[in-house]
Amino acid sequence: MTNEELLEKLAEDQGCDVMSMLEEATFDSIVPCICTECLATTDGEPDLREGYCDSCGNQTVRSCLDLAKII
Repeated sequence: MTNEELLEKLAEDQGCDVMSMLEEATFDSIVPCICTECLATTDGEPDLREGYCDSCGNQTVRSCLDLAKII
């Protein structure tokens, strides 16, 4: 999936649109994150790029701010 598709999936799981999710995440210390392999969602640090996924066991969790290239 592309970064844009991952952001849309993550925002859908959060119950909002991508822009609202990113605006809110910009000022938080914990932000929405998604596994790029199994699409499991979780929360994590804003600069998370290779976080551990509890669902599939891979180091493939990325934050919404990283996917959007804000960080």
